[in-house]
Amino acid sequence: MYTFQERVPVQSVQARLRRIGDLTVPNIPPCGESTREIQRHNRSIPTLLCPSKNGVADVSRCTIAITKDIGDEGIGLLLTHPVSGPEVLVGYLLPDPEMNRPWFFRGTIQHNTPIGGGFWVVGIALQEFFSAQRHSSLIDLEPLTQKLLPPQTPEAR
Repeated sequence: MYTFQERVPVQSVQARLRRIGDLTVPNIPPCGESTREIQRHNRSIPTLLCPSKNGVADVSRCTIAITKDIGDEGIGLLLTHPVSGPEVLVGYLLPDPEMNRPWFFRGTIQHNTPIGGGFWVVGIALQEFFSAQRHSSLIDLEPLTQKLLPPQTPEAR
């Protein structure tokens, strides 16, 4: 026999998860306010992040972050530490035939904001797409981008 009492714990979880989402979703400004002209899209993608100077990466200080969101002109990243800048190189490699080589972008840090729990949100404005053919310094970063791909083992499924 079904009772409404059985649904109460599930509904309690659902209500609170919706509230967390409502309190934290950055894409929808409150009614009547428009703080951004450019839309941002929530995505969770492993990202290579390297401090750089004049387009040359400091390979020893590269780290992997997770994208929080992507817009037309920049990205938001989640990190476990602040990142130095102001100039950075950002790299992506996805398990997709269209992206058979890493994509790199030159960017500038716009903000480094602690959000609690030992995490930072870093906003980066991206100014230029780099290719390894044009910038030989990126060749050193290509092996690091392999860590961005999911493992190719049966356990990963």
